[in-house]
Amino acid sequence: MTLAESVAGALGDAIRRGDYLSGERLAELHLAHEMNVSQNTARDALYLLEQQGLVTKVARQGVFVRTYDSDEIAEVYALWSSVESLALNWMLPLARNVQKQLQQVIDEARQRNQTGQTGMLLFDFHRQIGQAAGKPQTLALLKNLLNQVQILENMRQRRAPRTREQFAEQIDTHQDLLETMKRKDLTAAHTTLRAFIQAECESLLKIQQH
Repeated sequence: MTLAESVAGALGDAIRRGDYLSGERLAELHLAHEMNVSQNTARDALYLLEQQGLVTKVARQGVFVRTYDSDEIAEVYALWSSVESLALNWMLPLARNVQKQLQQVIDEARQRNQTGQTGMLLFDFHRQIGQAAGKPQTLALLKNLLNQVQILENMRQRRAPRTREQFAEQIDTHQDLLETMKRKDLTAAHTTLRAFIQAECESLLKIQQH
């Protein structure tokens, strides 16, 4: 791993955690000083983050954490639904190999929710589906989309924080999805996944409009 990749990894984690919010400017010089690297390294790291869908570069203004209007939000969630549905098609015959890992994500999310610390853990569930599909380009697309959804989730949490009960409902939905995988019921898996993503999109658009 190059130094720029290491810096990009750290910055990407910070963006996904919500340390940097949607629309916030990421100044090369400040980041270089903060992370004790050269400005060129900081620039290269920001370029890598742009490729991952986490930031955008605006001519003569700088680099910013991604922002979204309502149409872009709807597009991101529609693409997420389509790409992960494809991943399900490919991974379902191999689902038994990853069922244990997916169950561990759900169990940990339940434990964390008891203390109000569920956070972004459930995104690991969706990344593992992409990894299990065994299709590198699909996985790259899914990771990019999930990066963007995490930025939007941070925005949601700032405007209208989820309650523990709402997190519990999310966790239950993921358990339902895992049960369809165990039964190798592709139709039910698609229905559960798409309904979850559509509901997430609709609730976020309502927040965006207020």
